[in-house]
Amino acid sequence: MDHDRIVRHVIPRSDFLGAAQRREIERELCAHVEDIVDEARAQGYDEATIEQIVEARFGRPQEVAAAFRTVYARERLIRNVVRVGSLLLASLVAVGLVVGSVQSIFAICTATSLRSAFSHIAWESIGFTAITLGYCSLYFGERLLRTSLAKQILLGAALLFWVALGLSRAVPEHSALLLVAFASAAMARLFQRIRIPLIWLAGTAGPLFAAGMIPGFLFSGREQGTHLQFLWLVWLGLTLSCKALQVIVQRFETHIFACEVT
Repeated sequence: MDHDRIVRHVIPRSDFLGAAQRREIERELCAHVEDIVDEARAQGYDEATIEQIVEARFGRPQEVAAAFRTVYARERLIRNVVRVGSLLLASLVAVGLVVGSVQSIFAICTATSLRSAFSHIAWESIGFTAITLGYCSLYFGERLLRTSLAKQILLGAALLFWVALGLSRAVPEHSALLLVAFASAAMARLFQRIRIPLIWLAGTAGPLFAAGMIPGFLFSGREQGTHLQFLWLVWLGLTLSCKALQVIVQRFETHIFACEVT
């Protein structure tokens, strides 16, 4: 008789586990079933009775899966925190390297000292964080809300609101530009899902240049030429950062997060 039937009912309900863990648990459960069957046969029970004994020892598949969910809940939480934290850290480092490279090249081309180019590194680091969170928030929304684009956009809008509120209190003098960086990165991630080549470039350009056209929103007391030069420099850093983030996210999706389901 098919004594492993209950195992095949438990494993699909354990989708909260990684693929390797599911295979390991399946082997352990099958071995446990075989031990129960061998013990029952040694005691002289017939196949029908053995089937009842196996079901009585295991319980219902839903109950077994729920027990596994409880046992592995903490481990799963820690694993997900490590994965998300690793992605955010790698993304933040990548953004810092990209923007730093753009600033260095610009400083060399304009005969500006590198020291002056990085004189505002403290609040620029917050800008790197804004870009990282803007991009990754949409990516995490895609994973959590795979079937609803509207909910993903609403999640992004809600995060944008809270980021705006936090920035307005933390760094009020630079909050506008940091908010635009967050929105541009999020928009770029959204547009990267559209199967039209290079349309995602409009994601970084749209919020940035729209905000730049609002008098007094991003700039105060600068000449128009300086405004445009600054906008183009920021756009280049944003665009290259979002491309780097796309590559990093794809690597994590393929080699890290895919381990949960493959």
